[in-house]
Amino acid sequence: MQSPRKLEFAGSGYDARSQETAAKSAGKAKIEKKWKKIIATLNSCFISVRMSSYNRVTLVGNLTRDPELKKTKSGASLSELGLALNRSWTNEQGQRQEEVTFVDVTVWGKTAENAAQYLSKGRSVLVEGRLQLDTWVDSQSGQNRSKLRVVAESLQFLGGNSPESQASQGAMRTAA
Repeated sequence: MQSPRKLEFAGSGYDARSQETAAKSAGKAKIEKKWKKIIATLNSCFISVRMSSYNRVTLVGNLTRDPELKKTKSGASLSELGLALNRSWTNEQGQRQEEVTFVDVTVWGKTAENAAQYLSKGRSVLVEGRLQLDTWVDSQSGQNRSKLRVVAESLQFLGGNSPESQASQGAMRTAA
């Protein structure tokens, strides 16, 4: 008795399984062709639409120097901050490792004035802003130079090493 899936006609070599497989392959090929067309259409849409980028930085660190207030020719206030970001971890041998990253931060406007008035070296701050690449030609060597900095859009004063904050923290500890 013959299996129901395999049909043979006298000498024709007709095989129902191979026809079924061929039909499935043709169906898959049609589906793949449709998907490739859809993907190509989507890709052309993405290529024609310019993708914007996201430039946002949030840092918490300690000031490496007292802020210096400057004024531009137009009278805008500007303050340059040095920020130290500390990172510590335990390596594979179980030893504690530490790393410090130094970042320059530019603050504008009233925030710059407040930073210069109330912040000092060692104080902790939270900075939110964007990255900016400064480029110039070195006057001595003639080489192109560049530096990545953060332009602050918001600055929060955190607890720190200033004498006022240490005194208030000491008073809080003795009251508790």
